[in-house]
Amino acid sequence: MVGTLRFAHPTLKCYSCNMQLTLDTNNSQYIIRSYEPGKVLLADGTLITNNFIISPDQLINPWPVKTLQTLNTADLTQIFDLNPEVVLLGSGEQLHFPDQAIITAFYNKHIGIEVMNTGAACRTYDVLMAEGRRVVAALFLAD
Repeated sequence: MVGTLRFAHPTLKCYSCNMQLTLDTNNSQYIIRSYEPGKVLLADGTLITNNFIISPDQLINPWPVKTLQTLNTADLTQIFDLNPEVVLLGSGEQLHFPDQAIITAFYNKHIGIEVMNTGAACRTYDVLMAEGRRVVAALFLAD
């Protein structure tokens, strides 16, 4: 982002200069640009309107699991194959928790899991991804 800074001093004239205020050094391929109920926009312009899995370097779209309530341990293989250190499970517009067997499967694999609504999961994914963490988000776009 380039901005114009203006400096003023009581005895000096005001002057302007252009300088880069932030440096984007993130090399991740998949960045979430925005979320609203039922859709996610990626930084590359891809609009997603179905459940999906995202990591900094992989996108599984669509993720065929229909609802959080129907999620079972066999559905977790695609997530585990991405070798995450932490998984964000976005449960839809409202916060819902999966069956205890899902949490136990992550525990047994020594993978952290955080369950939150999908908007919060999108924001958290971008923060953790920018920190260079091995994060995966499994996102349900509807409750």
